[in-house]
Amino acid sequence: MEQLLPINYSEIPDNFNKLRDLFEYGWENGDTDYGWFWQWHSSFEEKFELYEIKTGSFGDGYIVLIKAILSAKYGKPIGYKFSKLLQVAHVLLEHHPEFWKHFLLVVKYYGHMDLLKSQDIKGKLFSKTKKISAENFDSDHSYNSLIEFLCPIFEGRLFLWEYQQTSTEEKNFDLPLVALQYFFENSRPFKELGFSQTQFESCVRRYLLNYFDVDHRLSVVNNEYVIKSINIAKMSNKDHTHLSVFSRRDVDWQNAEIKLFLSVVSFLELEEFIEQGLYCSNSDCFFLTLKDDQLKITKKKNHLIDKLFSRILELTIGQYEWNDMIGHGFPSLFIDDAISSL
Repeated sequence: MEQLLPINYSEIPDNFNKLRDLFEYGWENGDTDYGWFWQWHSSFEEKFELYEIKTGSFGDGYIVLIKAILSAKYGKPIGYKFSKLLQVAHVLLEHHPEFWKHFLLVVKYYGHMDLLKSQDIKGKLFSKTKKISAENFDSDHSYNSLIEFLCPIFEGRLFLWEYQQTSTEEKNFDLPLVALQYFFENSRPFKELGFSQTQFESCVRRYLLNYFDVDHRLSVVNNEYVIKSINIAKMSNKDHTHLSVFSRRDVDWQNAEIKLFLSVVSFLELEEFIEQGLYCSNSDCFFLTLKDDQLKITKKKNHLIDKLFSRILELTIGQYEWNDMIGHGFPSLFIDDAISSL
């Protein structure tokens, strides 16, 4: 096993695939006494929290689940000193049967079911299921976001399974942010899951609000999901105009940036806070003022509103004045991008 060095939050990638590869690298190459894991975990946990990937503790089966799912994914023990996938299955079935069905789904989707059955020569594994009470087999869906992250082959199907397991009164649940990566890459899955366009946009809205509220500034240029979220905001059916937001001399490129700015403001339902927005042609700078009276009565904290508008300006306006400072944004990322209809 490799002696893994401690890792900082700044070393944790934003890209889901790179994030997954690094996480799995630790489990495949680190020692099995978890010394490396506790050195890495706080940094990963902070990034996981951003994407609403649930983490847990040793006692609630969190570590056992990670090892079991990765073992099922690759058809060999990961994080264990075992030699066979069968041994991993026995441990999970005996100590955490609430994850048994998830384990079997991963084994099935990654094509290792025949391998597991071939190792169970005497049929002891599946015979154990008859001795365990049905109640113990009630699936625990609390870690679906983690399993979806580790197993992108599901493309949101675990949430569909959870959706089907809930009562009719609980069907309108919010998808965690980690699930949206599949929707950003392909516009069809959210329809196949039975969600409406409105519900889908609601999930995207939550993603943007979460992104804008983080203390660690992510790179807009490198965050493909933020870019796609803004493009979805552009396509929403809401009105992208505001009587108090305009280009003083009606300059085309300024109008284009203003339209982009208002599309995001409208998508996030923040129009009520705008007092005036003016693109000055002399300085090529956009000036925005908010309504003090509206900020005082809103349930949202003032600093959060300030942060939201700061991020929106950064994403949509080339040059702007905000909080007595001049900033420069990245509107070309969104104005020039060709987008297809959902």
